[in-house]
Amino acid sequence: MEGSQAGKDAGAAEKEACRTLVPAFPLPEFQPCRDLEVWKPQSGTAQSQAKISTSRFSRRPRRANIELLAGFRLARNKLVTIMVLTWPAWDGLPLEKEKGGRSMRIKVFLFAVGLLAALMRLAAAEVVYVTSFDNDSVLKFDAENGASLGTFVPSGSGGLNGPTGLTFGPDGHLYVSSFVFNFSVLKYDGETGQFLGVFVTSGSGGLLTPMDLGFGPDGNLYVVSTYAGGVFRYNGTTGAFIDQFTTEPSGAEAIRWRGNSMFISGHNDDEVLRFRAKNGAPMGPINQGGFLDWATGFDFGPDGNIYVASFFDDAVIKFNRRTGQSMGTFASNCFGPEMIEFAPNGDLYVASNLGDSIDRFDGRSGTWKLGIFGGGLAGPMDIAFRDH
Repeated sequence: MEGSQAGKDAGAAEKEACRTLVPAFPLPEFQPCRDLEVWKPQSGTAQSQAKISTSRFSRRPRRANIELLAGFRLARNKLVTIMVLTWPAWDGLPLEKEKGGRSMRIKVFLFAVGLLAALMRLAAAEVVYVTSFDNDSVLKFDAENGASLGTFVPSGSGGLNGPTGLTFGPDGHLYVSSFVFNFSVLKYDGETGQFLGVFVTSGSGGLLTPMDLGFGPDGNLYVVSTYAGGVFRYNGTTGAFIDQFTTEPSGAEAIRWRGNSMFISGHNDDEVLRFRAKNGAPMGPINQGGFLDWATGFDFGPDGNIYVASFFDDAVIKFNRRTGQSMGTFASNCFGPEMIEFAPNGDLYVASNLGDSIDRFDGRSGTWKLGIFGGGLAGPMDIAFRDH
């Protein structure tokens, strides 16, 4: 009986340690000290463990000396944090051998490092960056509540004139298409927004009216040209012209990659065309019917289907990913939609150019959830997400 009572006291002490070491998370579905069962396997051993109860998850993770897995999933529209923790005893002694005889020399501080990384990820706020065409700037907003976070690139910085597409490069810096007169791509510091120089010079390779842009699988920069048609490719490090990768579509608007394919939307034929990502060989349109009226931005949803903005319909149309057949209007009342993007939170964000706003729609139902406006936003064209 005394041994049993001592075990209970030890267990209580361990649970109290858990409460001290793992603070409460601001997520209603995950309270570590409720879901973690903490115990010492036997008296005198050098290892304590923590495991997740199996009530919420179908499989229990394997045991290990130190393991910290922090993952995020959208489950029933709620963010669920999954953490698996095992660590050596706090006396600092490493576990020399475990079953199978494998030698282990893992210090306990690694647990603290991993836990800190998870806490920092949880605390990170999702920020949406927006090109504001009418006042030649790039603005920032909180993607969750729509609060203005100020101007990131000031009006006209570096000669920015009519900003359209924007993307963060592999180097972490921001690249913005300048649509009016100078037909170039400008580069800005990814943390401060400070102008770093002209990356693609004016009209390089025949570039006219650049719209969307993105870094491809080969690391090079691809810029969509509305008036010249198709896509121009530039060296991803120097910005030097490589080639006109495709000449279609006419009236090109947006670009995406998926698997071994590249996709470009065009407003002249109201289609999304597919090309081989390796050599630009055309593979035909991927949407059929739907009666788009000036196709602009598009994206692939979490369900794999294709969502295309129809500018003059003030709507986003959904197309079947396999057949290309229209599945009807997914989101409406977005006034003059330009570029669209599914955010990390699973919702669809639409740059409503004529509404001077970014509209957020439920990623499953298409129900309108939030309008982001103000802060000087005027004529939004493109959006990009980033953790801060």
